[in-house]
Amino acid sequence: MKPQENPNQSSDNQHDEPVILSYKDLRRAVGWLGILLPFVLIAGSILGKYNIQPSISHYYYTNMREIFEGILFAVALFLFSYKGFDNLDSNISNLAGIFCIGVALFQTDIIDGFPGQQPAVYLINFEMHSTIHLACAALFFLTLAFMSIFLFTKTKGIKTPQKIIRNYIYVGCGIVMTASVACLGVYFLAKGNPLSHIVIICETIALLAFGFSWLIKGETLFKD
Repeated sequence: MKPQENPNQSSDNQHDEPVILSYKDLRRAVGWLGILLPFVLIAGSILGKYNIQPSISHYYYTNMREIFEGILFAVALFLFSYKGFDNLDSNISNLAGIFCIGVALFQTDIIDGFPGQQPAVYLINFEMHSTIHLACAALFFLTLAFMSIFLFTKTKGIKTPQKIIRNYIYVGCGIVMTASVACLGVYFLAKGNPLSHIVIICETIALLAFGFSWLIKGETLFKD
């Protein structure tokens, strides 16, 4: 005799768990890529006998060009695949993916006198490349900050103690990303020393905040 099915459990619900798990893995993958990006680039370039670059984007001109581009496109692909609570989540995630691709396609400027930077072929003129790159990089982090502060903090039903902790972390990570972009804006407006490492430090902090936010979203820590 065939067992009687639970009338309160639909066939759709039986397939929910694998989907949820896959999205958690997706979020963790995005988080790890963001966290590891600066350290992989720095370590690889040092092994290739390159100096530490003034920014993450300048690793495009080193032996780590393919790694830099590959990680950016992987992050963009994951962002395009991400689904959240509603269409707003998906749209904002897609927007972040577009900005991420913009960072990869439009390279930053070459700094005169900085050792070890290899020339590249540009789609359009050099100055326009750098402008588009900076705009895409800033909008990428600001979009991720918006997601962390306003979208990741959403919840369905009652907020658990773990969810409350996660929300504090999301907001904190979003503030760190926004503050990093603001510091870089002040630096560029003030025309700071291009040979300093202020840019790469701010970018690394922003990437760590971005990655940590997505790891928490994947319930690596403080899961219900």
